Amino acid sequence: MTRENSNKLSRPSASVPPRSRRSRNSTVSQPLGGVARTFSVAQLRLRVVDNMRVKPATIMPSYYRIEGFDQVAGAYRGKPILDAEQIEDIVAYLATLR
Repeated sequence: MTRENSNKLSRPSASVPPRSRRSRNSTVSQPLGGVARTFSVAQLRLRVVDNMRVKPATIMPSYYRIEGFDQVAGAYRGKPILDAEQIEDIVAYLATLR
């Protein structure tokens, strides 16, 4: 490997947002530590169920909403990604991240 090629490999990709490069835990979003200090349990639940209501341009999927999507495979139409119990389990976990 030439020096020029090794320099290219060590540089972060231009397509990765700068905020994501700083995180050691994720390449898609910010770390979740402290999320329970920032949001109430109801706000956490809304963000998991349908984050598009809070942030319309989000890439995070709506884990419980089933209407208003255009590109859904037939086998998944009308079915949420997570059921209500799974949503509550995630919210309970997020509420511990103070």
